[in-house]
Amino acid sequence: MNVTLKDIPGIGIKSIEKLNRLGIFTVDDLLGYYPYRYEDRTVSRPVSQLEIGEKALISIRLASGVRSRTSRYRKSLTEVDCSDDTGVIKAIWFNQPYIGDKISNYRDACLYGKIQEFNGRLHIVNPEIENMHNSHKIMGIKPVYRLSKGIQNYEVKKAITSFFKKYGRSVENIIPEYLIGKYKLMNRRDALRCIHFPTDRKSYQRAKITLAFEELLILQLGLAAVKAKTAIKKGNIHRFNNDIEEFKKYLKFELTGAQNRVIEEMKTDMCSNRIMNRLVQGDVGSGKTIVSFFAAFLAFKNGYQCALMAPTEVLARQHYEGFCEMFSNLGIKTEVLLGSQKKKEKEEIKKKIRNHDIDFIIGTHALIQDDVVFKNLGLVVTDEQHRFGVKQRSLISGKGNNPDVLVMSATPIPRTLSLIIYGDLDVSVIDELPPGRKKIDTFIIRGKRYEKLLKFVRGELDKGRQIYFVAPSIADNENGMISVDEIREKLEGELSSFNIATIHGKLKSEEKEKVFRGFEDGEIDILVATTVVEVGVNVPNATVMVIEGAERFGLSQLHQLRGRVGRGSEKSYCFLVTDSKNSNTMERLKAIEKSNDGFYIAGEDLKLRGPGEFLGVRQHGTVELKFASTYDYSGMIEVIHEESKRIVEENLIDQEGFESIKNSIHKYYKDKKIILN
Repeated sequence: MNVTLKDIPGIGIKSIEKLNRLGIFTVDDLLGYYPYRYEDRTVSRPVSQLEIGEKALISIRLASGVRSRTSRYRKSLTEVDCSDDTGVIKAIWFNQPYIGDKISNYRDACLYGKIQEFNGRLHIVNPEIENMHNSHKIMGIKPVYRLSKGIQNYEVKKAITSFFKKYGRSVENIIPEYLIGKYKLMNRRDALRCIHFPTDRKSYQRAKITLAFEELLILQLGLAAVKAKTAIKKGNIHRFNNDIEEFKKYLKFELTGAQNRVIEEMKTDMCSNRIMNRLVQGDVGSGKTIVSFFAAFLAFKNGYQCALMAPTEVLARQHYEGFCEMFSNLGIKTEVLLGSQKKKEKEEIKKKIRNHDIDFIIGTHALIQDDVVFKNLGLVVTDEQHRFGVKQRSLISGKGNNPDVLVMSATPIPRTLSLIIYGDLDVSVIDELPPGRKKIDTFIIRGKRYEKLLKFVRGELDKGRQIYFVAPSIADNENGMISVDEIREKLEGELSSFNIATIHGKLKSEEKEKVFRGFEDGEIDILVATTVVEVGVNVPNATVMVIEGAERFGLSQLHQLRGRVGRGSEKSYCFLVTDSKNSNTMERLKAIEKSNDGFYIAGEDLKLRGPGEFLGVRQHGTVELKFASTYDYSGMIEVIHEESKRIVEENLIDQEGFESIKNSIHKYYKDKKIILN
């Protein structure tokens, strides 16, 4: 479709400039600028049933004599008395001098506007108005678009209407015709028209399903293409002797059945001639890190270097110390590379990496710098993968010659969604916790129960335990969110005999490190924090997690925060503090209160909020999921997964009828090299 905005009738330079301010630069942008809500103007209301403050459609008679005048502020005011069989109402327009001439000959008219009351009389303010025989221009289901200053809703609507009038037939289907027929979808032109100008609920829902199918098909085909390209690349073939048993000798605990299963899956990948491209997904405390250490051990035994990238310095250092403590006798030369290290120290470490004087390097974003060069990188591990972009992960993988890739996530994803979200990866699930891991008792705290909570906290502190308090913001703000500063001030009054410290993302790395060290060493009794403690903090003596403003956090985030306690031998507790009376909020919090199972919680989150939270977990170039993220389309996900697999495996993408979908994949993925040519 070679149509530009300036080709659309009635759209001049000024209109284009306004559309540009909304991020609309092309016809595709315009058609994809979907309404965020709709006004239902299908039924007119009698005057006697109108309610103050609502917007309403009314069919009325206009009294003769339209009155126009100019206020003392030089603004025009036009008004006319109106009535129906049930009552009277005054229509009033501010600063619309042309309206008087328009309605001077109207008798029966249709109006839509906001109902207000002045001096005991009903008014409809600045309404849209049409003569009764033109009422179709006002009535119906009308789109409402997100706007910026100086742009009116009708201007966006006019541009879209004008496009469909002249160029509607030029809209091509992106979904291949055989899939449209097979799954009874709409053609793209009709689907877009129904989204912008719906006529009934049934066709509107069908249009949403069609456009969600389109979004997911583009996404899944791209991921399937990535997977297919990775599969044909030759990987580093690892030799395997009795490495698992040797590895286990250094552990102070037995691996779970799930850990053993995942290790076998990784071993199969690494000993084949293809690149390992695997996600290990597991709940908080399920033992993903140990599994990744086995992969590093196998790479080392075969003469390769391994890099593990973590999102925070605290987590990177924790991995480094944990590995060194367990495997110091293995002879694996291990180092940690952090942005906060002194320049001289970093340069020395980089030199060792270049010369293969380091076998296993653990670090943060510092690992993806241009001057970090590996001699023989064979394995890349990314922890908490959702905190890294696609580009960051590909940068570190690019430092080796087709290295094996292992990514780890503690954000459980329901199976059907993982097919789409991680379509380019093989997925392993650690669905078993180590024996002896105690359940964390969780309670929702409201109102007066907070005083009892503080007494309980004092009791734990008196036993020598440590406590987390988490807030949704750092300092006082206009949104009414409780802050780190506010909690600290409150606790210093209630628990002044204990050492209290605060930590948040705005502190410098060295300051954060100092606070974390103080908490780990037991010098700090209470740590008041933002979500910086969500990952990478392991303090076995911490037994209580208090999350203030719990309604402000997502379920997976609450579950991750709760996972900071329960890491020692003592009984642990989590308290969700909220003032919310919203029933949906309480239902979400009860899911956390009821279960410690991250996969169950993820399933509940999916039921309560749809797949949007999960689909946002991973970055996919610039694929924008406008419909697939707001509606439960999980039923179609497996279907799209299978169809995408077939298209890629049978190389249908290069056949006639697939041109539009292929172009869309290239358009929506930033890195064109990942798509099959």
